Amino acid sequence: MDGFDDPVVIIDIPEDLEFKQWSKCWIHRVPRNLRKVKEDLYTPQLISIGPFHHGKKELKAMDFYKEKYRDELFKRIDEPSKRAEIVNRITKFIENGSKEIRSRYAGTIDLDDELFVKMILRDACFIIELFQRKDCKAESGMDYILSTPWLWKAVKVDLLLLENQLPFSVLQQLYELLKPFLPAVKVPPNHILTESDWKKFADLKEVKHLTNLLREFWLPKEFIKDKSPHQDVADRRYLYSATKLDKAGVTFKRARKGKSLTDVKISRKPVLKFIPGINCMQLKLPQLKLENDTECLLRNVMALEQCLYPKEDYICGYIALMDQLINTGEDVEFLVERKILINLLGSSKEAARLFNGLCSQIPRYKSYYAYYYNELNTFYENRWNVTRATLKKVYFKDLWTGSSTVVGLMVLLFTITATTRNVYLR
Repeated sequence: MDGFDDPVVIIDIPEDLEFKQWSKCWIHRVPRNLRKVKEDLYTPQLISIGPFHHGKKELKAMDFYKEKYRDELFKRIDEPSKRAEIVNRITKFIENGSKEIRSRYAGTIDLDDELFVKMILRDACFIIELFQRKDCKAESGMDYILSTPWLWKAVKVDLLLLENQLPFSVLQQLYELLKPFLPAVKVPPNHILTESDWKKFADLKEVKHLTNLLREFWLPKEFIKDKSPHQDVADRRYLYSATKLDKAGVTFKRARKGKSLTDVKISRKPVLKFIPGINCMQLKLPQLKLENDTECLLRNVMALEQCLYPKEDYICGYIALMDQLINTGEDVEFLVERKILINLLGSSKEAARLFNGLCSQIPRYKSYYAYYYNELNTFYENRWNVTRATLKKVYFKDLWTGSSTVVGLMVLLFTITATTRNVYLR
């Protein structure tokens, strides 16, 4: 065409997209634009689970432990005479379901059927045996992975990466096959999410894998329960920072314990009950602990939403909200003082950089928190609210300052009254 070649356009779409039912794909590779931002946070550092990172040289050292754990799991079967039969039954279960299991992975998997079945069986058995040992305190103390804190933490993080997953149904069904022959073992593996209350999570049928499970615990349950009444409000795409909103009189409070990470609430409350029409704004935020692995977990759940829940990206919306509230280390310190953040990263500036970078390459067309943006911005842009809040902080910030202000006003009033009286009496 006029001597010019057509431009080459690189699109990050799995090669066999048209040959798969895309709705059946639960486990995705992280989109290239997200991976380029911080590749190491989406890549397993110690152990590979599933086909995406299988066979990588830097992860092979853990293959020894995966095979050892698989063999130890089979040795737990109470009836040795039936062990071979049960192992064969489990292998057949994976073989018969291998086509279905493959369909859960987006993209091409370069493994033949035999190798794929062996990998899925080994990885699933490793996870079940790992948590079997974690449940047993005696074994936990003797196990190399569990008794080495840095190693256990690194493995735990790797098990939550989006690209490092097995279908959750495989773990459940494999456990059901083994259950009659094993000592008690807790499945789902509740040691992955140490701060979560498993009793509150009743239905595990919809859980697709462990990354998805983490998202389920973080979802804004009350927000969804209300069917997101404000989700159609246009997103103004900006929000004043926490310290600026504080100057306008917005009150920041930590939500009560037990709330999901993203259960944000906003309300208007009277400044003084006996003065109608003068309200302050209150923003309640659940507490978030910032640790070394927090960014990794947040990024992987956000990537999951971009792949699997683009129209229900609650976690991405929550992070965008926090990104808007936090611009500087001063904003971090403000939220730490109110116990909304627990910062274990070393510095407030580092925590601010974390939030300011999380939404890079995440499209924001509409936010489920847009209603909050609009309400808070409108409250801030009312000059009376800023003036009132400033007066309160300057003259009534604590009991002593308030008392001094009241005394000063009384002295001023008395002086004016006395002066006026003297003038009229002359």
